[in-house]
Amino acid sequence: MYKLVILIEKIEDWPAFEDLWPQFLHQAEDMPGLRRETTSQVDTLIYGEGEIAFIHELYFDSRQEAHQAMASLHGEAAGRLKVPGDGDWYPVDLGTNAFGQGVSVTPLQMLMAVSAIANDGHMVTPHVLYSMLRDGHQYNVPTQFVGSPISAQTAQTLTDMLAVSLEQESSNALLPGYRVAGKTGTAQIPTEYGYDAFHTNASFIGWGPVDDPQFMVYIWLQEPTTSIWGSQTAAPVFSQVAEQTVILLNIPPDVVRSQFGSR
Repeated sequence: MYKLVILIEKIEDWPAFEDLWPQFLHQAEDMPGLRRETTSQVDTLIYGEGEIAFIHELYFDSRQEAHQAMASLHGEAAGRLKVPGDGDWYPVDLGTNAFGQGVSVTPLQMLMAVSAIANDGHMVTPHVLYSMLRDGHQYNVPTQFVGSPISAQTAQTLTDMLAVSLEQESSNALLPGYRVAGKTGTAQIPTEYGYDAFHTNASFIGWGPVDDPQFMVYIWLQEPTTSIWGSQTAAPVFSQVAEQTVILLNIPPDVVRSQFGSR
């Protein structure tokens, strides 16, 4: 029998929850076999019989806010992308948005968006929660795909371009023994008087191994002092983190994997 549990925790300082939850309950009333269990802390909708199978977090969508990444974190911030028709949108935004100004995203949103490039066009929901223990059983949070904004061919082309770019410039992000792809970010900081000309937020996001991605790492540095450029500050940190990541995940070097794969 198919088993489904939708579990949403109540958070007192999340007013929108109290408005959305009754609407969700009303919409769910027509589902045959659905029952509701309520405690002082948790409302649970159960379909079928058995233990918890997966967790579903509410997230909000509007013209004024970007999708939250739904990473099992209540109170998660939302970014901002102005679009034509918004009261504060101007034609110049079309140009500035193209190179990253006038847009705000959280690190989790960045990971979620770029995951489409590393996963053949499929965008994945990041999760801080790996699993739950209940009645002596472990229930892992399953992989959740939230859309396919680009094709698999486009994703592969972008990955190849980014990998070659790192290799040809001998990037500080390179990881010996593993082919990785990634991109730097050097963002000017907005102030009430315009953008700060002397300080930046530097970043690097990358993934690997390119032929079979197993990890993605996003490095974000607030106002680095040694250099304003992501290529000189965040990129080497990515390499160091990735080096430890392949050890922790027990990922063999590319040449070793290719030898075993050919047997």
